[in-house]
Amino acid sequence: MASPRRGTCGLGATLAALVATLCCFCPATAEEADVLGGPIAIEQQSDPQPSSLGRAIGGVMSRLFGGGDRDEAVDDQLSPLLGLPAPDFELPTPTGETLALKDLRGKVVVLDFWATWCGPCMAAMPKLQALHEAQQDNGVIIIGVNQGDDADAVIETLKDKGLTFRQVMDDDQEVGSAYRAAAIPQTVVIGPNGVVQAVHVGFDANLTETLAEQVATVKAGKNLFDPEQIAEAKRRREERVAKLREVFEPIGARQVVTVAEVPVAGGAYFYDSSAKKHFRMPGDQQPKLAIDSGDNQVLVLSLAGDKTRATAIKVFRDSPLDLWDFAPMPTVEGLRLAALGYRYNDDYDMEQLTVAVFNDDGKAAWQAELPIAGEYDPDPAVAVADLNGDGQLEVAVLTEYYDLPTGLAPGDETRVLSVWDLQGKQLVRSWIAGDGGVGLYATPAGGLVVCTGDGVRIVKLKSP
Repeated sequence: MASPRRGTCGLGATLAALVATLCCFCPATAEEADVLGGPIAIEQQSDPQPSSLGRAIGGVMSRLFGGGDRDEAVDDQLSPLLGLPAPDFELPTPTGETLALKDLRGKVVVLDFWATWCGPCMAAMPKLQALHEAQQDNGVIIIGVNQGDDADAVIETLKDKGLTFRQVMDDDQEVGSAYRAAAIPQTVVIGPNGVVQAVHVGFDANLTETLAEQVATVKAGKNLFDPEQIAEAKRRREERVAKLREVFEPIGARQVVTVAEVPVAGGAYFYDSSAKKHFRMPGDQQPKLAIDSGDNQVLVLSLAGDKTRATAIKVFRDSPLDLWDFAPMPTVEGLRLAALGYRYNDDYDMEQLTVAVFNDDGKAAWQAELPIAGEYDPDPAVAVADLNGDGQLEVAVLTEYYDLPTGLAPGDETRVLSVWDLQGKQLVRSWIAGDGGVGLYATPAGGLVVCTGDGVRIVKLKSP
């Protein structure tokens, strides 16, 4: 199997194209977790389309504690928003007025989170318009909550499609985050008392009829959900989060220090990791380049014009793992490779993620398992540097987890930085803030460069 590339989660261009016709995923944070369709008041329809292919393709569920648990599947299908007060908001309309949710108390409100680039969102618009035209005089308010489009583009779209129901602009997608709209279109039904009654994720050909029935039920004073089932799902979800906390228990987190934070005009996104494959061996000025040549093989070129030589190092031999990413480790004892290996099951759920250090003969000096969690597969990168100034290289892995269960990570952190010494002892496992690609780069001074979305951060470890 060819090595995966961040941005396609390792499933290849064919599967990427297929998934791109099915789902639209918005940037995920810890606050956006646990949103799937379900059998009681939350429905996942056939067509949600990815805003980021890397978040779309990584499989349906990464099961840390085994698959096939019916209770867990049902729990994951019930939105944590059900039965709770709808998060309040006050947002501008495309034409500059202001709309506040609190001003609509006493009416049934239907929110639709959408974007102009999302095909399934646009397919749902005529169905919402039909509901608006049928219910606008019956105390039912339809509101489109646009996710990050330009106001002029929204106005043009509304005009072209003949859409007349209310619209607001969620430019920074904070309201979308509050409503856990990790995938769009997402439609939320709010009762007259301000309580969330239903959440629909994805396009539904019968959306107009479904919403009409639900609106009638809510107006009659009935709930669309079973409070006892919601409470039981919450209890089981909290138990699973508690188990995950044990897996992600921090190690040496206080050793991680920020050296510098550098803003970047227009933001930043890390993707290509090829630059870190150039290196020199200690005491040797001849440049070398390491290349992933496929089939778990790393090709090392000693660059010397017409005297360039090539050496192949095979990693993860006799193993079901495929190479994801690697970093050269030039030491006085010889060249080593720090590598990440992964394995998917037949459902494209990642079942194993391993970091290992290989000698130049391809034999593993040590390896360690990395935790797997989230609806979509973890997105990792590896780098090597003398991070604590002890004269020895350390192996660092930055892993981004998508759609983590709410309450697992502190704040909105979705990344974990893990560090091992040359002997395979884990020195650090720490949540770390950041966004904008999971590329990881080592600096000559022994730091790590990570992306924050609006710039870069350089971190290192405290001296021992």
